[in-house]
Amino acid sequence: MKSSQFSREVNAVKTDTKRLMDDLASVLETLIEMGKTQAGESHEKLVQNLEGKILQLREGVEQVRDKGIETKNKVEEEVIKHPWISVFTALGVGFVLGRILLRK
Repeated sequence: MKSSQFSREVNAVKTDTKRLMDDLASVLETLIEMGKTQAGESHEKLVQNLEGKILQLREGVEQVRDKGIETKNKVEEEVIKHPWISVFTALGVGFVLGRILLRK
């Protein structure tokens, strides 16, 4: 009689242990899925931030390019209006740069 009760208790412990293992596996799967979801959300936020920064960078590059084109056009207009002043200015800048470079 004692051995049959002991067997039932062992079987009950085995059943409880199996149930606990199944529950633990389920909890681990849930945690893994939550981690994936949070990682996916973090990844999505990171991608959105990077896309925003890339857009800002492109806008900045366009602004700099537009300013460069505008400045180039202004310089061309001034050279056309005052060609001799432009020539003498270029000679003066070249002379000064030459003196600086020869000094070293």
